[in-house]
Amino acid sequence: MLPLYTDSWGNVLRIFPHDRHVFLADEREDRRRRPSGVRMVSSGQPVRGKIGLLCSDRPSKMRPIMNDRFLKACRREPVDCTPVWFMRQAGRYMVEYRRLREKHSILELCKMPELAAQVTLQPIDRFALDAAIIFADILLPLEPMGLSLEFAEGEGPIIHNPVRDRAAVDRLKVIDDTELQYVMDAISLTRKMLAGRVPLIGFAGAPFTLASYAIEGGSSRNYIHTKQMMYREPETWHRLMDKFARVITGYLRRQIKAGAQAVQLFDSWVGCLSAGDYAEYVMPHVQLIFEGLKHEGVPLIHFGTGTTA
Repeated sequence: MLPLYTDSWGNVLRIFPHDRHVFLADEREDRRRRPSGVRMVSSGQPVRGKIGLLCSDRPSKMRPIMNDRFLKACRREPVDCTPVWFMRQAGRYMVEYRRLREKHSILELCKMPELAAQVTLQPIDRFALDAAIIFADILLPLEPMGLSLEFAEGEGPIIHNPVRDRAAVDRLKVIDDTELQYVMDAISLTRKMLAGRVPLIGFAGAPFTLASYAIEGGSSRNYIHTKQMMYREPETWHRLMDKFARVITGYLRRQIKAGAQAVQLFDSWVGCLSAGDYAEYVMPHVQLIFEGLKHEGVPLIHFGTGTTA
């Protein structure tokens, strides 16, 4: 189904993907070609390359019809074209986001549901995307688990009390995610603000990526401390991974209950492992998460970088 929008008079604005023109058309007419008798939207000229800026020749408030192309693709149903969305849809390329960042830190944006919802909708209001993804950060669970997290300007995330031994692993709390209620509130608010325009995706960091940040104390190029624990102290490693897996499962389940229509597990650093190491040290914990979510009734996505070889 092609993207459709109606104005306040019930007219249908249709985007024709073959030429990216926008026409004011009758909904019953053939959408594969320009129908006879169709009026142009603006002054007799087609609008090119401005799908997010549709306008008719009368003032109108656009009332969108649900775009479920993304969810259909997740269910392996036929779609008219490949759905488009981006991992970091909101970000510094948008002037609206930069204005907010002048006043608020990343953690402040994440922890204030109204601002998180506002940032989530910024790219949806600007571009013809097929899904929204909640504005949050994969490291948010680390704070309530007992780690001191800071996003340093120009340096990225820093963990001031990294996890390097069994005692530090044992001190980590297995939270019930009430400490992350602000994320659920942001999801619920965003669903209301989207008003069905596109689906909303929730997400969490995968156990290996969270463990890497927690052990290294931030980003890493070689994961020396992470692999030392993995190889030299496998029992401690699996205890740490199990804690993260249980926290992530509950976190994603609560996102779904709050209104997320699909959830994604991000494994940003897993590409540094061999297939054998992944199978032994990581996969059992990832399987635990997906087993725990398989009856939630929403699409589950697993994404890792550097994993194509």
